[in-house]
Parts: sequence; C-alpha cells; structure tokens
Amino acid sequence: GAARAALERAVARLGADDDHSLAIYDWKDQVLLAKTAVCKRKMLGLAFGPLGERLMTVGVKSVGFWDLCEGGRQLRYEKALISTKGRLQAFMCCTWIHDTAIAGTADGHLYTFEPVDGRLSRELTITKKAHDDMITSMCPYVGGLCTGGKDGMVKLWDFELSPIQEFDVRNLQRPSISPRIRSVDVSPDGAKILVGTQVSEIYEMNTVDGSNMNKDALVQAHFKGQLWGLAVHPKDRKSTRLNSSHLCN
Repeated sequence: GAARAALERAVARLGADDDHSLAIYDWKDQVLLAKTAVCKRKMLGLAFGPLGERLMTVGVKSVGFWDLCEGGRQLRYEKALISTKGRLQAFMCCTWIHDTAIAGTADGHLYTFEPVDGRLSRELTITKKAHDDMITSMCPYVGGLCTGGKDGMVKLWDFELSPIQEFDVRNLQRPSISPRIRSVDVSPDGAKILVGTQVSEIYEMNTVDGSNMNKDALVQAHFKGQLWGLAVHPKDRKSTRLNSSHLCN
C-alpha cells in the first residue's frame, strides 16, 4: 500500500517482505528518509493523518500509529488500544476524517479513534456496524466518508458516521460479474463515486441515486488466469482479449 502526506513531502509504503516494512520517502528529493519493520502478519492499509505528521497502519490483527519525527527521519510507534470495546481481527483499510482515525474491519464494523483533549488518540472510542461483510475500502469526501464492502454495497456517511445513502452494485444496469468491492473514491465535488470490483471492473456511480453514469463499466479487464490472445480492431479503438479461463473481453 502507499499513502501521501497532505502537507508534507512524504510518501509512505508498506512492503511485502517478511517484516512488512514501513518506508518513508521524500518524493521531491527522491530519497529514503526512514525504514522499519512493522509486523510479521500481513499488512493491508495505511493512511496519513490530517497534517502528515502521524500515520495509521492496519493489517491482520494489527492497528498501529506512527509519529514522524525529525522531518520523517525518525518513526515512533504506538499500538492501538482496542480494549473490550472491539475485537482484534483483520483490519482491511483505514483513513482519517479530520483528527479522527477510522479502520474498516473484517466483520463489517467501523472502528473510530477520536481525539482526546484535543490530541490525536490511539484508543478505540466507537465501533459501528456498517456492512454485512468485510469493509474493503474507504475514503473521506466532502460530505463525510464513503465505504465499500465485500457485500457489494457502497455507503455514504456524514462526519458523525450517520448513514446518508447506500447503493447495491448488483442493481446497476449491466451489473458486475462479481460485485465484491475493492476500491472506492469520490470526486472532489461529491457528485460521483468511482467503484472498483474484485473482477477488474470500474464503475462511475451517481451519489444521488447510485445509478451507473455510463452505459457499462468504464473499465473491464481480466482477473483470473493467463492472457492468451489479443486482437486489435483495424479501425476502431477496440480490442478483444481471451484468457486461459475462456473469458473473452
């Protein structure tokens, strides 16, 4: 995973090595600022806080916070305090709304870490059931928070995490082959949601009624097996592909 600090020249990434190392880079000078081991368990997401001085990482039975000190050259770690308010499980994604850190869980809950006495906190404050299955993606937007889940639902929440709208990808015109959602993003004006599915489809949805803003998916690609054949149309901007699962696009 990768994340960019809002107000700093820092880019963070989590590696696929045995320690799932966290690395901080200065993207402008193209130098590595810091690197450290995170966890032997699989890490699944990370997000910078509002000022770029604090970073949240999530993964399998892992939630942690990192303070970037000395311009990102030093990393100070704090383990999240879940206590009895929640359950240690797989945390699939994370983001921030203002000073509140939010993680999406495998059992469909939103775990929020709200500030205490005006300071960023590592203590779990609220849990909220949001999806019927794991929450696989989330992003802040002008109206609050957008989440997507394995249940095929896209949901919009206000800044207090009260529900605004929910849309079922299975109800789209020409619906997805497999509506498990892997990615969501909302346009700056809050009018459109870009939704990516497990089967390499990308849809553009209206935030008012959840309708497909195009006749079909914006992108359809192969998602299983090897690509065996490719033919390009001699005149139109079209191509046909065939893979080892006998799927033709």
